[in-house]
Amino acid sequence: MISMRQFSFFVWSAVLLMHISMPAGMATVLPSGSPSYHNQLWRMTGRLVARDARAFSYSIMFFRYTEPHGVVLCAASLSILDESRRRFSSERRTERVGFGLADAKTASIYVGTWRLSKSPVTGAPSTFNLDAKLDGVALLLRSVSRKPHFVLRSATTEYDGYSSVASNGTLMIDGRRLEVVGKSWLDHEMSNIAPSVTVPAAQFRVQLDDGREILVEECARAEMCVARRRAYLIERDGTVVILQRGSYEFGGHPGSTWYSPHTGTIYPDIWALHVDDKTQFLSLEPVSVDQESLANGNGLSYWDGAVDIYDVTPGSQGLRLGSGYVLMTGYTPQARNR
Repeated sequence: MISMRQFSFFVWSAVLLMHISMPAGMATVLPSGSPSYHNQLWRMTGRLVARDARAFSYSIMFFRYTEPHGVVLCAASLSILDESRRRFSSERRTERVGFGLADAKTASIYVGTWRLSKSPVTGAPSTFNLDAKLDGVALLLRSVSRKPHFVLRSATTEYDGYSSVASNGTLMIDGRRLEVVGKSWLDHEMSNIAPSVTVPAAQFRVQLDDGREILVEECARAEMCVARRRAYLIERDGTVVILQRGSYEFGGHPGSTWYSPHTGTIYPDIWALHVDDKTQFLSLEPVSVDQESLANGNGLSYWDGAVDIYDVTPGSQGLRLGSGYVLMTGYTPQARNR
């Protein structure tokens, strides 16, 4: 069984690796084909809809981590939200690499029966195959990238982003096999750094219906980060625009929080975003407030959930303009007291 400290590193690294090692202004489209990295993270999130209009959200993370004494571990977490019934399920699992139980390569990773792979290894368009099951729910997806991926790279870290991915497949739930289609976002991060402190941090993925995406990352402790906040706009053609400080506004809605009855954690639950001359005034609002992935003795709890994007520009009709996903780590009392 993986230790609390190890799993905390995995989830924490999902939102902090670029903050720690990416120099300011580093955002460019580069070819992949990276040198060897000790640590890898794959994260895939998305919104799906069945033929009967029943809606679902999912998030899955795979991690490969090399311990200081050389043992290689793989861990994974999966959560699925049945949006119509506000029913949220999550699970985590870990295995030591080898013996057919877990492994990670440049274009594939698996932990037990949960598997994610990419083909072709190089070239475009990229296709991703996901196969995962939990608590009577089985998700089988084939996803194809709809725009060029982007790479953010430093001397110790590489981030490979696919912000617009068309997904289709099947979801087994409540004894029914549903055909689903939707839109996903996939990240593949590789690094040789191993942070050892869990701090409050967050990642916000926004997929607008007009074909653009926005990525915002926050780190709550400046001494652990190159920047307290980073933001990127991905244009319709895949061009990555670095959003400079002062060119956008972002923050939690004052006084709007959710108290978790499971962990006693207080999480922000509504966020405002506006990019000067490029977007309306946007509000990020959870599809369901209770999307907390519980530790249950395996690491630390965190919030990882789907949000809807609304137009709150003064005088607007409050239309829904897109969807997104928010990951918040390090907020629990256990994390803050470490």
